[in-house]
Amino acid sequence: MKAMLNKVKPLKTDLIPPEGSMPAGVTADGQHQLWKRPIKRVRTQVVKDEKGQEVWKHLPNGEPTVRKRTATVEDGEELFYLRDQGNGNVEKVRYRFPTDEEVAAAKRRQKIAAMQPALAEALVDAGVSPTELLERLRQPAPKAPAPKAPVPPVVEDDFPIDLGEGRWKLSNGQEMEGNEDQALAQEIAVGEARRNAALVPES
Repeated sequence: MKAMLNKVKPLKTDLIPPEGSMPAGVTADGQHQLWKRPIKRVRTQVVKDEKGQEVWKHLPNGEPTVRKRTATVEDGEELFYLRDQGNGNVEKVRYRFPTDEEVAAAKRRQKIAAMQPALAEALVDAGVSPTELLERLRQPAPKAPAPKAPVPPVVEDDFPIDLGEGRWKLSNGQEMEGNEDQALAQEIAVGEARRNAALVPES
């Protein structure tokens, strides 16, 4: 019997929307035509007394039965698409557009699904098993080398020597004119030149 049912071709039914429906674009995945139509929504609210207590209906003997409610009718709109059930019936599926968060989550799932085969191929080509990959990922990252301490400027003791009247003598025997800051800067340059010269191998 089941085999016979499997051979029966599904019925194809035209997706005709209810009267008063208007086209409203397509679903976010682009697979379904959306429709919208005005509807009436009934909203109920529990009746409360002056003290804020719910009001109940009572039987003749005073026993409470159900809460009293007021009803209001509001104009609304429904958004839906139609789906053929394959048995001659057409289903009306209510729809809402996804939020930004839901769209981002869906794109993330798509990226993960697309990455899985590419990652598997890369692991196979590299000869790395999933277990080996996990072990490598668990290893702590190498520490960055500690920054080198700044090299202090080279200044000879007792230099520059103040010769008076804005003249200074440097450690290389040179004399110059200027203020103390200029003389100190020149002495530092002399010391740097002396150190660089010491690093050059003799020919």
